[in-house]
Amino acid sequence: MHYRWHDFNLDREAGILTRRGQRVQTSEKALECIAVLIEQRHRVVSYDELIHRLWGRDDVSNNQLAQVIVAARRSLGDDGELQQMIRTVAGHGYRWLAPVSDDVEADIAPEAPTPHPESSAQDAEIAPPTDIQVLPDASAVESPAASARTMARMTPRWAHRRVLVISAVALAVTVLAFMFWPTRDDRPAIALQPASQDPIAGLWQALWKGQFEAVEKGLAALPENLSDTADARFLEIYLDTERGMFERAARQLRSEQTRAAASADPVRKARLFSAEALLNGWAGKSGEQVLAPAQSAVRLLESAGASVPPRIMGEALSARGYGFMKTRQYEPAVQDLVMARDLLLTAGDMHGAAVATDTLARVQMRTERFTEALELFKANAETCQESGLVVQEIYARLGATRIQIEQLRWKGALADSDRTMQLLQAVPNTERRARALQLRVLVLSGVGRLREAAARLKELEALNDDRYSTIAAATHDLAAGRYDSAMVAASNAVKFDGYVGYDTLNLESKEGALLLWMMAAQHRTPGIVSLPSLSPSQLEVLQKRESTISRIALGRWFWSRGMQTQAEAELRLAFDAARKANRPQHMALAAEPLIDLLLQNGQIEAADAASTALRAIDPTRMDSDFQVSVMRLRIASAKGDIVEIENAYRKATALAGERKLP
Repeated sequence: MHYRWHDFNLDREAGILTRRGQRVQTSEKALECIAVLIEQRHRVVSYDELIHRLWGRDDVSNNQLAQVIVAARRSLGDDGELQQMIRTVAGHGYRWLAPVSDDVEADIAPEAPTPHPESSAQDAEIAPPTDIQVLPDASAVESPAASARTMARMTPRWAHRRVLVISAVALAVTVLAFMFWPTRDDRPAIALQPASQDPIAGLWQALWKGQFEAVEKGLAALPENLSDTADARFLEIYLDTERGMFERAARQLRSEQTRAAASADPVRKARLFSAEALLNGWAGKSGEQVLAPAQSAVRLLESAGASVPPRIMGEALSARGYGFMKTRQYEPAVQDLVMARDLLLTAGDMHGAAVATDTLARVQMRTERFTEALELFKANAETCQESGLVVQEIYARLGATRIQIEQLRWKGALADSDRTMQLLQAVPNTERRARALQLRVLVLSGVGRLREAAARLKELEALNDDRYSTIAAATHDLAAGRYDSAMVAASNAVKFDGYVGYDTLNLESKEGALLLWMMAAQHRTPGIVSLPSLSPSQLEVLQKRESTISRIALGRWFWSRGMQTQAEAELRLAFDAARKANRPQHMALAAEPLIDLLLQNGQIEAADAASTALRAIDPTRMDSDFQVSVMRLRIASAKGDIVEIENAYRKATALAGERKLP
């Protein structure tokens, strides 16, 4: 079936959209969305129905749907302000507006359905377009959509005479559209015009796709009237930031700020402040150094009044939300980021919206709302993949991988890590390469693929970034049974001052490094739990009880000193705190020494109870973790039950990979 409107043609079955004979590149979801809206153009299509038609399931948020709508509008030259083809009916859904001619014969077209009661009023009078897409509040952004109402696929009846009339109208509209097609100065980061008409817009698009070399060459090849513009210099700053060339980006930023100082343009100045906030954050500067320029950007734009383009305000709010996150002010961070995302979606800036969503997910992650954060990362990764936003997809996959390691979701972590490594082949010089390699080492070590993990570890260590390499090396060597090497790597990690004190995700902290050192030391000599003397820096970390990880380390230290009552108390406190925080990895780390301590004292039933409590989180997930299976094997051995020993041994062996059973 073919649909024609204005200068567009949609081949429904082939999934091809063309404009004036030229194919329009867009995602499959966006094409399907356009087709569904055209087919149901006689009525409003509800959010729930559209979600069900596009994804075939109900656990998709309105936020994901809104991003597909943005992609569909972008491919049509439409947007949330014009709404010439796709109209937002606030609180209800979307409706197709443009007159369409199709190739359907009247005698085979099904009868048009009676409008649903909820949408009949909207069919009579379409609500005026809104500037901002209505989305759930911050607490519900990540929640699955409500159950969808499944509706049959229906097409209105078209008589031949009506087809001819509509074709004539469509031709007239096309002519008028060419004569009066509006132009906009507020271009989104991903251009609506072809790159041939706007080279810099095309280079922005290439940047978000990770084509860094193409962007560099494109900047060098710009004609003189474009190469010395603020937009070109701004693009160069972002290019260097994405490649991790922070000092060079900072020099360029200072130079551009000097140029802009004499300007009366608040938008230009605000964009530079937003870029400064992002650059400071990525370069590892303090939260205050991130927040201050972002606040300046928002204040400038607020003083400029209503003339500020929504995209620029969204960009500034996104930067300020990032600054609030860095300074641990999570409530205002969420408020800014939700508002920023909505503004950017309305303006058609998919990349900007993806950045705001990514930061929102990280706020949820830092506040230990891991389920919500994982949902946001997954949704963002899917949207970025459909939109070709390669760089931002890498960030989303990395966030999802971190959480899934923490949650002992090895299958999902491996899948996201696989996809990240695939993307890195296209973007080998991204600033996030070190993080991707670190997580790859952790995932491969967690599933027992030690040789491959060792190869990736060598790549990581060649980058000379202690934030990532030391913890990864200690974790890998511990899994491989190289305990002396693990102790050396963990000892180096304890000395590293670049860790954030509140973040113990994936043991990436001084406390995590100390715990890895203790684990390696106590595994080095089976049956002997004593520890070598701690260094002053290790003792300093040990004295802090700011996290479950530090409590587990303290419990191990008490055990090594023969203070078993204190050791058990600390380990149980850590176990319970991890359970309340929904941190299975921390629960497992607390359960391992606790079970060994209880078994050493002949308390088999108590050890079994601890193992059962750990497994109760999610039996399927826990049964897929090697370390948890080893704990079950130790308990079975202590019981002396041959059948249980054989079952536990078989399970642990199947999960071991290249690891050895203790």
